[in-house]
Amino acid sequence: MTHIIDFLNGEHRRVEKLLLVLEEELAVFDCQERPDYEVLQTLVRFFEDYAGSRHEATERILFDVLRECDAEAAAMLDGLESEHRDDSKRLQRLAWVLTNILGDRDVPRRALDEVARDFIEHARHQIDFEERVLFPAAMKALRPEDWAEIEAQVGAPSSFETEPQQKLCELSTRILQWEQENQMVRA
Repeated sequence: MTHIIDFLNGEHRRVEKLLLVLEEELAVFDCQERPDYEVLQTLVRFFEDYAGSRHEATERILFDVLRECDAEAAAMLDGLESEHRDDSKRLQRLAWVLTNILGDRDVPRRALDEVARDFIEHARHQIDFEERVLFPAAMKALRPEDWAEIEAQVGAPSSFETEPQQKLCELSTRILQWEQENQMVRA
């Protein structure tokens, strides 16, 4: 049971590292310098792929079972699902702004900052809410048979290492390496 929560928390740590990279590139942009647009585009691609990842599927299954066991959590999950739907719109706006900047279209400088910070803020809010409220609610409300049902649907921890999951790990590692190289060059 806790390995599912551990997996989700681990994925949240990965996302947080990538949100920090996004913030670093925004800081460069805000100083009127040129950010690494390849890093920014790869971050967008990561988050697009992440939307259909094992993490999202696992959360969906966990939260569906939690909804059945805990009425209070069920009410909170409705709001979270609405936010998750809005995430794709936030990401689309970020991708659109980047595409237009790279296409030399006239885009106000503040547009990139606004859409990226909106994306970051909401991602962090969701992570915090899940870890502070929903995961503890699941640990409290779900019985061993509920966890067994969840595991039957998502698979054992060893099944989390699917090819798409490995590609996401490799992509995030590449982004972090590029950002580390950028920081060395900028120093």
